[in-house]
Amino acid sequence: MPATAHKSERTAIPASAIESKAEARAVTARIVVLMAELRETVQQETALVYSGRLITAGKVAGRKRELAAAFVANVARVRASQAYFRRAAPDLLAALRTHHRKFRLGLRRDLARLATARAIAAGILRALAKKLGRCEILGAEPTEGVAERKAA
Repeated sequence: MPATAHKSERTAIPASAIESKAEARAVTARIVVLMAELRETVQQETALVYSGRLITAGKVAGRKRELAAAFVANVARVRASQAYFRRAAPDLLAALRTHHRKFRLGLRRDLARLATARAIAAGILRALAKKLGRCEILGAEPTEGVAERKAA
């Protein structure tokens, strides 16, 4: 957090503890769904960046933030309920850990692909901006050289 953040912004709201097996099942199922949606969203964002649809990718990134916030909130509830899970639902906790391990590995690959796609897009945009800057200096239209190369 930045040093200028208000104290209320730095203070996390404590996660509510899980108190029943049904609630434990619901929360773990929600986390599994959120993990799948997060991976799918990152993959969709990557495809959009690779295809040059950066504005749309930015909108998908917003959805990714929402999913990540929901994921963190639900995981916090599980963490706040560790004693309950160990006592009443160790099978759910073990299954969740297995899903999470797979999720982390897949997400790591997906995020690496997204970082590569963003780096490529940034490089293309820098090259384009440089080219457009040269055209302005020379007083030429950016498309003049393209038409000549197509004719050749």
